[in-house]
Formats: sequence, structure tokens, C-alpha cells
Amino acid sequence: MVNFAQIAARLRLGGLLHEPERVSGGYMHRMYRLDAESGSYALKLLNPEIMKRPDARANYARAERLEKQLEAAHMPLVTALEFGGQKMQHVDGRDFYLFPWVEGKALSPAEVTPAHCAIMGDLLALQHSLPCDGSPGPCEAQPIDWRGLLLEARVRQSAEMIRLLEDHLALLEETEQQRVQAAARLKPQVCISNGDMDIKNVLWQEGRPLIIDLECLDYGHPEREMLMLALMWAGWETGSWKIDNLRAFAEAYVARRGKPQNDILTLYDSMDTWPAWLEYNVKRAIGLEAQDGEEQQLGQKQAAFAMERILLSREIRGDVAAAFE
Repeated sequence: MVNFAQIAARLRLGGLLHEPERVSGGYMHRMYRLDAESGSYALKLLNPEIMKRPDARANYARAERLEKQLEAAHMPLVTALEFGGQKMQHVDGRDFYLFPWVEGKALSPAEVTPAHCAIMGDLLALQHSLPCDGSPGPCEAQPIDWRGLLLEARVRQSAEMIRLLEDHLALLEETEQQRVQAAARLKPQVCISNGDMDIKNVLWQEGRPLIIDLECLDYGHPEREMLMLALMWAGWETGSWKIDNLRAFAEAYVARRGKPQNDILTLYDSMDTWPAWLEYNVKRAIGLEAQDGEEQQLGQKQAAFAMERILLSREIRGDVAAAFE
């Protein structure tokens, strides 16, 4: 049970005006709205299972440092508040971030237009053009062991995940081989990468975007991220596929940064967005990475969702190539 009153007292927010309200906030962490005497806030409780990972705290520290670089470049961000010189806070055994509450609206997939995509493509190109002290490393992909994961699902007697993996094992292994080979062909590049700037993580105020959920900031490959986010804004995630949105995002990005040096289909085949999300959620669903039953149920839903997106990715491969001709 989260002690919200203790959090408010520790951070000197004043008394809570009412019981905090659970709000939507992604699929990994839990978000609440806190209305206190000092103002309204968004509280992001970090997933304890994620925080157990050996590299978790180093990853968050790097993201916070890169966030400050984006702030200095006047990128439109909603950033975590600092208390005692620290953004990440720890109270009663839980890690969390506190943000000012922002009134804005995330677009629904149906509301996204080419104009929105052009704005986001240009913003991403601006971010990728900032000075970056990261080193361009090799692009080899870490293979996913789908058969090993299926075996684990059988051991844990997870009927839904067994069925999902058995039904699609051949496709997953074929896609995995294709992904690893494509990643090895990529020309190395490096940038400050957002990693999660999709539709749900951008709030709009009178036509102006505000980017939220910056905990995934890292060093990455700019052209891979450009294509991934162009696809997201074109409906790759939701299934509401709009080729004009893909073109608008890509054209705005290219206008600022120039044409990609890598072949588009090589970039496309190399991306691990949905395979990685499927792997993580299968692990959640079978109890390997879950804090409770609610987490496992979410894992089941998101695993099925990721598998649908992998199937869609194969269907639209030709459309993606055509959009960059």
C-alpha cells in the first residue's frame, strides 16, 4: 500500500486535499494525481521489478542527465521536479518521480494528422542534431530465445502464453533471424535518443506539443529511432495505419537532418520494438517479471497486443519502403 500522506509530508507538499486518483500512465509504472495544498502533481511510482534490474539506477541517472541537455536546448518537455537536488525520490520502499500536473491532451490515433506528424518529425530531428557525447557502438542485436521462453511458460503452466508462443514460434524465429542479420548491416551512428516519444507520451496544448515520460532517454541510433517513431505516429502501434502520416513525419525529419544513410528496409527489419515488448510481457504474464496478479494480467494483454503488431509489421513492409522512395 502506498503511503501518499508520507510522500506529501517528506516533499513538503502540504496536506492532501483528497485521496490521490489513479490515472493512465503507460504500461510499466503506475501514475497518480496528487492534489495538495501547494498544487497539483503527477506521481509516477516506478515498477519495483524494473528497479531490481542491476542496471536500472544507472539507466535512470543517465536519462536524467540527458533530460537536462534537452531542457537547455529548449525542447518542449515536462520534467520531474527536484527535491534535495535529486529527481528520483525514495519513500517507504518505493522509488518515484513527481511532476507538475499539466493540463494537456494526448491525441487518439484517429486525431493524428500529417500536420502533427510533421511537427514531431522536426522536433525529433532537432533532438538528434544536438551535440552528443555518446559513442556509436556496434549495432548487433541481442537474440531473443523464443524456444527457451516457451519452455519457461510450460514449466509455469501458463496456458495463454504457451498457446501464443506455439502458434507463432516459426514466425518469431524467422523474424528474429532477419532482425539480427539486418542489425549487423547497419552503419553505426549515435544521438540522444528518446526511445518512447509515441502518441501517448505527447500532450498537446493549443496545437503545441509537450513531451512527457523521459525515463527512456539514452544514446541510440538516430535513423532507427526516426523510422520507429514515424511508424508509431502513422498508426503502427494502433493498427490505424496512415501512410500520409508516415510520409509527413519522414519528410520533416529529412528536411532538417538529410536523407538516411542506411537502407530503409534494413532499418525496418533491424528494429526490436515489438519482439522486445513481446518478450518482456510474456515474462510478466508467466510471473518472471511481475509484482502482482494485476501485473501478470497486463502482461497477458500486452503480449497478445505485441504479437498483433509483429504480424502487422510484415503486412506493411512494402508500404514502408514506398514511403521513402
